[in-house]
Amino acid sequence: MQNSSQLLKFTEACMHLATQHVPPYASKFSKHTFTQPQLITLYCLKLKLGVTYRELIDWLGEMPRIQQALDLKRLPRFTTVQKAFRRLSPMIWRVLQRVSANLLEGDGVAALDATGWERSYASRHYTQRGTLRSRRSRRRCS
Repeated sequence: MQNSSQLLKFTEACMHLATQHVPPYASKFSKHTFTQPQLITLYCLKLKLGVTYRELIDWLGEMPRIQQALDLKRLPRFTTVQKAFRRLSPMIWRVLQRVSANLLEGDGVAALDATGWERSYASRHYTQRGTLRSRRSRRRCS
């Protein structure tokens, strides 16, 4: 038995969470070719690998262990994943949030920050305002 790679562990975690939180098919009339959890996990892999939809499917052809973890009988076309993402967008983000929260160690308290700023970055305006406040508070204390 081979050791599990980080990518395989990531795939299994995504698939597990997606299976828990998303129904297998959006409708009883769907083709039943690929499940919603499979498509969500493929999108998570796309983000993790930082590749295009075409590259994802191309690389997936060379990853039999990942295909097995996803229980794929055949590879989807890249447009299938692309269209599924547009349709499943809110569900995908919920699963991604859960996956990312489970990957982090912590005390169970977290906060989302969508500003795009790094924690270490402070704007010139902010630092000047902070300096002004500290000067004002020192004057009041004197």
